[in-house]
Amino acid sequence: MIRRYAHSIKGSAATFGFNDMSRLAKELEFGAETMMPASLQEKICGLRQAFETTTQFAEAKLLAANV
Repeated sequence: MIRRYAHSIKGSAATFGFNDMSRLAKELEFGAETMMPASLQEKICGLRQAFETTTQFAEAKLLAANV
């Protein structure tokens, strides 16, 4: 299931040009089945941080566009 979600995130992030998030999702997609639990958790945390950063960036750009 993690692999499938990571695959979706990878493609969606790439579509919008969020390359860091796409790269992290790709690493998770292709490594999820063989990673040790600690490594898996680390990748998930990294992806979550990239999502938060991307969200902040997008919100700032959308707010600036409406001014």
